[in-house]
Amino acid sequence: MRIHLKDLAVRAGYKSLVTLGAEVGLSQRAIYMLANGKAASIKLRVLEELCRRLSCRPNDLLELAPDKEATQHQNEAR
Repeated sequence: MRIHLKDLAVRAGYKSLVTLGAEVGLSQRAIYMLANGKAASIKLRVLEELCRRLSCRPNDLLELAPDKEATQHQNEAR
Protein backbone atom coordinates (compact mmCIF):
# COMPACT_ATOMS: atom_id res chain seq x y z
CA MET A 1 0.00 0.00 0.00
CA ARG A 2 1.33 3.41 -0.93
CA ILE A 3 0.30 6.46 1.07
CA HIS A 4 0.26 9.85 -0.67
CA LEU A 5 -0.26 11.82 2.53
CA LYS A 6 2.83 14.04 2.27
CA ASP A 7 2.09 15.18 -1.29
CA LEU A 8 -1.58 15.83 -0.60
CA ALA A 9 -0.78 17.73 2.60
CA VAL A 10 1.62 20.03 0.74
CA ARG A 11 -0.96 20.63 -2.02
CA ALA A 12 -3.57 21.47 0.63
CA GLY A 13 -1.22 24.07 2.13
CA TYR A 14 -0.07 22.20 5.23
CA LYS A 15 3.48 23.07 6.22
CA SER A 16 3.56 20.41 8.91
CA LEU A 17 2.19 16.90 9.17
CA VAL A 18 1.99 17.47 12.91
CA THR A 19 -0.59 20.23 12.36
CA LEU A 20 -2.66 18.01 10.09
CA GLY A 21 -2.38 15.13 12.55
CA ALA A 22 -3.57 17.27 15.43
CA GLU A 23 -6.57 18.42 13.38
CA VAL A 24 -7.66 14.84 12.71
CA GLY A 25 -6.84 13.52 16.18
CA LEU A 26 -3.52 11.76 15.52
CA SER A 27 -0.38 12.05 17.59
CA GLN A 28 2.87 13.21 16.02
CA ARG A 29 4.13 9.63 16.00
CA ALA A 30 0.92 8.28 14.44
CA ILE A 31 0.81 10.82 11.58
CA TYR A 32 4.47 10.20 10.74
CA MET A 33 3.98 6.42 10.81
CA LEU A 34 1.00 6.79 8.48
CA ALA A 35 2.85 9.17 6.15
CA ASN A 36 5.83 6.81 5.93
CA GLY A 37 3.76 3.69 5.29
CA LYS A 38 4.55 2.16 8.68
CA ALA A 39 1.02 2.22 10.13
CA ALA A 40 -0.69 -1.17 10.32
CA SER A 41 -4.19 0.28 10.05
CA ILE A 42 -6.23 3.46 9.86
CA LYS A 43 -9.61 4.13 11.41
CA LEU A 44 -12.34 5.05 8.95
CA ARG A 45 -13.09 8.19 10.98
CA VAL A 46 -9.45 9.32 10.54
CA LEU A 47 -9.49 8.46 6.82
CA GLU A 48 -12.68 10.47 6.38
CA GLU A 49 -11.25 13.47 8.27
CA LEU A 50 -8.00 13.36 6.29
CA CYS A 51 -9.95 13.32 3.04
CA ARG A 52 -12.11 16.24 4.14
CA ARG A 53 -9.11 18.35 5.15
CA LEU A 54 -7.07 17.43 2.09
CA SER A 55 -10.02 17.75 -0.32
CA CYS A 56 -9.44 14.29 -1.71
CA ARG A 57 -10.99 10.85 -1.92
CA PRO A 58 -9.65 7.73 -0.19
CA ASN A 59 -8.23 6.40 -3.47
CA ASP A 60 -6.23 9.65 -3.84
CA LEU A 61 -4.68 9.06 -0.42
CA LEU A 62 -4.21 5.30 -0.56
CA GLU A 63 -2.92 3.32 -3.52
CA LEU A 64 -2.94 -0.44 -3.62
CA ALA A 65 0.45 -1.48 -4.95
CA PRO A 66 1.27 -5.04 -5.91
CA ASP A 67 3.41 -6.72 -3.32
CA LYS A 68 6.79 -8.16 -4.27
CA GLU A 69 5.64 -11.75 -3.85
CA ALA A 70 2.65 -11.35 -6.20
CA THR A 71 4.82 -9.62 -8.80
CA GLN A 72 7.42 -12.37 -8.56
CA HIS A 73 4.77 -15.08 -9.09
CA GLN A 74 3.42 -13.24 -12.13
CA ASN A 75 6.91 -12.97 -13.63
CA GLU A 76 7.60 -16.67 -12.99
CA ALA A 77 4.34 -17.65 -14.72
CA ARG A 78 5.45 -15.94 -17.93
